[in-house]
Amino acid sequence: MFTRIVFRLLILLGACAPAWGQWTQLPGPSGGEIRSLAVRGISAIAVSDQGNVFRSDGANWSQLPEMNALQVFCVGGAYYADDFGSLLRSTNHGQTWQETGLERSIMSILRLQGKHTVLVGSDRIGLFRSTDGGLRWDSVAAFGVANYLMDLDADEEYLYALTTGEGGGSILRRMHADSTQWSNAAATLPSPNIATRVEVAAGIITIYYYNDGIFRSADGGTTWQPLNAGLPTQGTTLNDFASNYKGLFASTSRGVYKLKGETWQLVLPQRDALLVTTNSDDMAELWAASSGGVFTGGIDGEQWEEVNAGLNVHSIKDILTVGDGGVVSATPAGIFRSSNQGLTWDHPFATSVLQLAAEGNTLLAMHDNYGNPGLSRSTDGGVSWTRATTNLPEPLIDLTSIAAANGVFYLSAGYGESAGVWRSTDSCATWQRASAGLPTSDGQTPIAINAVAAHGTTVIAVTPRGAYWSGDAGIAWQASDLQIDGLFYRPVAAAAGGRFYIGNMDTLYSSADNGKTWSVEPIILDGESTIVEITAVGQSPVVLAESLIGFTGHPTQGWIWRDGAWANFTERLPERVWLTNIVGAGERLFVGTWGTGVWRASTAEVLGGTSAAPGHFTNAFKLLAYPNPVGDDARIHFTLERPSHVVIQLLTPLGEVITTLFEGDVDAGDHAVMLDASKLPAGVWFYRLTADGESTTEKFVKQ
Repeated sequence: MFTRIVFRLLILLGACAPAWGQWTQLPGPSGGEIRSLAVRGISAIAVSDQGNVFRSDGANWSQLPEMNALQVFCVGGAYYADDFGSLLRSTNHGQTWQETGLERSIMSILRLQGKHTVLVGSDRIGLFRSTDGGLRWDSVAAFGVANYLMDLDADEEYLYALTTGEGGGSILRRMHADSTQWSNAAATLPSPNIATRVEVAAGIITIYYYNDGIFRSADGGTTWQPLNAGLPTQGTTLNDFASNYKGLFASTSRGVYKLKGETWQLVLPQRDALLVTTNSDDMAELWAASSGGVFTGGIDGEQWEEVNAGLNVHSIKDILTVGDGGVVSATPAGIFRSSNQGLTWDHPFATSVLQLAAEGNTLLAMHDNYGNPGLSRSTDGGVSWTRATTNLPEPLIDLTSIAAANGVFYLSAGYGESAGVWRSTDSCATWQRASAGLPTSDGQTPIAINAVAAHGTTVIAVTPRGAYWSGDAGIAWQASDLQIDGLFYRPVAAAAGGRFYIGNMDTLYSSADNGKTWSVEPIILDGESTIVEITAVGQSPVVLAESLIGFTGHPTQGWIWRDGAWANFTERLPERVWLTNIVGAGERLFVGTWGTGVWRASTAEVLGGTSAAPGHFTNAFKLLAYPNPVGDDARIHFTLERPSHVVIQLLTPLGEVITTLFEGDVDAGDHAVMLDASKLPAGVWFYRLTADGESTTEKFVKQ
C-alpha cells in the first residue's frame, strides 16, 4: 500500500474537475482525510490525502486549481506550502502563491525572535534560515547522517531540535536565535526509545514517545515526570501535540485529549488528528484535521464542530446500495448513508470501516484493523449500528474479508485465535467457527484466510496457497484445483454473474462449478496493475484494476463481461480519478474513489448493455404479490427461466425470516403460492424468492 500511495502522489498533479463527461461528483459525504492544515484568523488552508489544496474563507472550502502540496504552514502572517519539493509562499490568505527559491521538502517552519525576526525551516537532515520574511533562504546547519530530525519547536529565544541518536534513542538540542551553533538541551531523556514530538514553553519541556507515553521536565531534563493519567494505554499511540494559553492537547489513536490539571480527558473522538492553532496575535483557537475532515474547538478545545462545507475528499473503502435509492459508503471516518441517490448524506457510524456486506436490511461492517478492530451490524438498513463480535475471540487482530448470501454472513481472518472462517445465521448477532476441512498450521489452528465470497449455499475461501470451497454454507470445506504458492496477501474474491472470481494482483481466476475448478480469464493487465474490485452490475461481472506505474489520464481500468467476452470500458471512467469500488442501482452507477468521494453516472452510458457470464447458477425470474396492498390473503406469482429448487420466505422489515411459504423443485414457467396474511399486523412486509441460490426480495403492504 505504501508503494501505491507514493505513485499516486507523484502522478496526481492536476486538480479533479467536478464532472467528467457523463460522470458527476456527488456533493457528499462532506469531509475526508486531511494530511496537513494551517489556519490564520478566519482563513485556513488544507491539503487532502491526495495532495489537492483547499482554501476556506471561514464559511466554505474551495479547491485551489492546478495546485498540489505535501504540507502547509502558517508563520508570521504568511502561508507556506511544500509543493512536492518546492517551497511556495502566500501573503493574501492563500489566494495567490509565489516561489521562494527553496527547493526542499520542508517538514516544519518556525519563527524566532532574536535581534531580528528569523524564519527557520527544516527538512529531515538540515536547517534553512530566512531573515526577509521567507523570500530567500540559506542553509545554516545540518544534522549528522544518523541524526534524523523528528520535530522542531521554539520558545522566545531558542530553537529546539529533536533527532534520532547515533546508536538509537533520541537527542534534544537547542540553538539561540542569533547563533548557528547547537548545544545540548536536556541532560537526559526519559526513555531509550526514539521520541517523536517535543513541546517547549515557559522553561518546561514536554516530550512524547509513540508507545511509551508523555513526559515533562521543569529542570532542563535532569528529571522527568510521566504525564499519562487519563490516557488509554493498551493499543494506543500518540501522534501530535498542540498548546495555547488554555492548555495542552494530545492527539492519539483513540481521539484528542486535553490536559486538565494532571489528568487527560477526551474532548474529540477523532483518531490520529493533526492539531494546529490559529496563527494570530489576538486569538489562539484550536483546530484539528483527521480522516473525518476539519474541526474547530474554539479557544478551550472542549466543544468541537465540523467545518467541512465544500470539502469532499473522502476515500471510499466500500459502497453498496440498499432499499429504494439508498447508498451506504464505508470510509476511514466511518459509514455514511444516503436515502436519495447520494444527494445528501447522514453519518450514523464514526468508526473506520474497510468493507460492507448485506442481506436485505441487515448490514455488516468490518472495521479497520488499526485503532478499533472488530465488526458492527445494522438491522435497519444502516440507520443504527451495534457491535457484532459475540463468540469471536478477542482481540480481533487481522480480519480480512466479509461476505453474505442466502441469509448467512461469513467472516475470514488471517492471524491469531480468530484465524479461519466464521459464519453467522442470526443476522450477525452471534458467530460460530466454520473451518472444518480447511488446512491448519499445527494440526489444530486454521491457517490464514485472506478472502471469502458466497453465493447461495456455496462459499469459497482463499488461503495464501490456494482456494477452497464449501457447498453447505461453510459447514465443511474441500480443496479446489487452484493450489499455487504465491497468492497475494489481500486477494479480491467475489461471486458475480454466474461465476466465482479471485483477483490476485494482475491475474483474474474464475470458476463456473462453484469453486471446484479454476481457469485464468483473458484480461491483460501487463503486470503494471492490480485488481481492486470484482462485482456484479445487473447480471454482468465487472472488474476494476488500478495502475501501479504509468499514468495516461485513467489510473483505473474497467472490464465488463458482455456478449461472451470481456470488454474494456476504461475510457468511459472519470479521468484522473482513482476508483476503489463500483455498484449498480438500476439505471444509476455509483463508484467510490480514493480522495474524491462518491461519483455517479448512467449505467447504460458507462457500461452499455450487460449480459450474464456463462455460469450455471444465473436464473432470470419475476416476482409479484397480488393484490398489493394485501388483505387477509394474496398470491405470490413468480416466473422461472429454467427448472430450479425454489424457496419462498416471509420476512420482517428487518430481514428476519418469519416462515417458509414454499420449498420444492419447480419447472420453468409461471407459478403461484398462497400467502396467508390474516395474522400479520398492518404495515410493510417482505418476501424473498431463492432459486438455486439466486435471490430477489420484494415488499407488500398489509392493510
